[in-house]
Amino acid sequence: MRTGLSGCPVLSGHAGLAPLWLVSEVRVVITVVIGLVAPAVRYRRGDEARRRQLLWLLRAVLVVAVVLTVWGVFES
Repeated sequence: MRTGLSGCPVLSGHAGLAPLWLVSEVRVVITVVIGLVAPAVRYRRGDEARRRQLLWLLRAVLVVAVVLTVWGVFES
């Protein structure tokens, strides 16, 4: 192991792991999409009480999706 510019340890084969990082990022995106779609379907099918219960959850998942999207776009 060697150290990078910031002094953190860097694996020598890090560049070869790029496909693994891509798969990991795609997995996170799929998880967030499922986390948004599943409650949204329940929200649309539910009565007024169910909608009030699920609204906070939908908002929280939407915030996570927006933050992850912005983070992914501006990460260098």
